[in-house]
Amino acid sequence: MKFCKMFTLIELLVVIAIIAILAAMLLPALTRARESGHKTSCIGNLKQCGSYIGMYAVDSNGCYPLQYANWKVGGEQTWASFLNNRNRNPHKTKQLKNVVVCPKNKGDIDKEGKNILASEQWVWRAYGMLRAHDGEYMDSVTGRQKKASTEFQAGDTMSARILLGDTAIPNYEGCRQSTYKMFRTNTDINNGQAKLNLRHNDTANVMFCDLHVGSVTKTAANSKYGFKMIIYKDVPIQLQ
Repeated sequence: MKFCKMFTLIELLVVIAIIAILAAMLLPALTRARESGHKTSCIGNLKQCGSYIGMYAVDSNGCYPLQYANWKVGGEQTWASFLNNRNRNPHKTKQLKNVVVCPKNKGDIDKEGKNILASEQWVWRAYGMLRAHDGEYMDSVTGRQKKASTEFQAGDTMSARILLGDTAIPNYEGCRQSTYKMFRTNTDINNGQAKLNLRHNDTANVMFCDLHVGSVTKTAANSKYGFKMIIYKDVPIQLQ
């Protein structure tokens, strides 16, 4: 008569423990891989934003879109609204809204419980634009200042000035909400204005005024680009 050898309880617990250890070892790697995927996708989005803004500038006498405007006719508009208003094609609008919103924010919902991409909120949850470098303040062809701004760095080259970037509003939705505006020198965390958000493996993806894309680290945020407050690990911190 043949007997089947059964696992003992101790052997079974050992196997479970080994599986748990392997899972614990793999989970951080899988998380980093997922974050790297988000970062790569975000960089791709910003590059496409650069193409859209470049085409907008060609059609607008060299001017980039305004960061924000509140008109009697048309109401409030953001830089994403201005890009979208240049077309009346729903398919292009669908393409645009998937480009101007960071991949990590595409699951966000608005106040009515709708996904932001299914509502008009997507134009308010787009990448942040630094107001000092929008079409009102800067000549995108020469890089010269058209209008006084405390945010403008006259000595910066076009390739060193941030135009768009990952942003969030402190103390709102755990510092996750993207927003259409971003300021360089603001230090008040409770004023509702957005800050640079280092959401991708402790870096923020940004697009510069010459339309190339790069990443900003915590150290470079202050020393190289002059930010005095950023969002780091979902917490607003002062750099100066």
